[in-house]
Amino acid sequence: MANEKACGAIIFTKVGNERKYVILRGIGVYRKYCGFPKGHVEAGETERETALREVKEETGLDVVLYDDFRTVDEHALAREGRPNDKKTNVYFLAEYHDQELVAQKSEVSEIILMSYEEALNSFEYEESKRELREAEEYLNKKQENELQKVYKSVLEADRAAVVICSLDHRIIYMNPSAISRYGKWGGGNLLGKSLLDCHNEESREKIHKVVAWFKASKENNLVYTSFNEKENKDVYMVALRDETGELIAYYEKHEYRNRETMKMYDME
Repeated sequence: MANEKACGAIIFTKVGNERKYVILRGIGVYRKYCGFPKGHVEAGETERETALREVKEETGLDVVLYDDFRTVDEHALAREGRPNDKKTNVYFLAEYHDQELVAQKSEVSEIILMSYEEALNSFEYEESKRELREAEEYLNKKQENELQKVYKSVLEADRAAVVICSLDHRIIYMNPSAISRYGKWGGGNLLGKSLLDCHNEESREKIHKVVAWFKASKENNLVYTSFNEKENKDVYMVALRDETGELIAYYEKHEYRNRETMKMYDME
């Protein structure tokens, strides 16, 4: 049994706000098949070197490979009339920006930019579909993680106290302003404790009513709860929902009414 090895890349770019994948069609009898750029490993090459070379040759692109994505498939070469031989394909994930796609005429009849769904539906083989799914899931997760960092940074920078609670009223997040503001009641040690333990019976009853109202409709998201005359601020309870509109948490929002005393554009 002979073993062959090829390396390539699942390549994407952004067209507007949409992710598009680089999909190739072969030539001759392989024209009906869609796939990713790849080719055989040459002597002395690493997998990544092969992938970069093949991408350049087949598409004309200079790409950047992601460091933490690598997917593999193995199959018998039955289509080539060699059912007893095996081929291993290794794919990395790559991105490009503002470059022209140039097909290698001896290997590629057409290069098409496809959406995820279009690319998925274009593939004949399940292994290609699996590899594309893995790439899409990886990119979505990476984007989600990056957004979470941004969202947390926004909260951390807010000068108003932000305390987020789960639906069982457990305190799951406090920004630095909240930790400082509630320092005499425990500050950061309040994390994991019940918000209800920080309030009297009347306030606890109001919290229960507001959360029940949030649960009653996806349109119920903001309740004005009080005005703090000493600090000249309005206080609200705000619903937090997932992408489906399901209630996942709530927090207390403070909006100060005092005019800002900071100098405009004071960056010295």
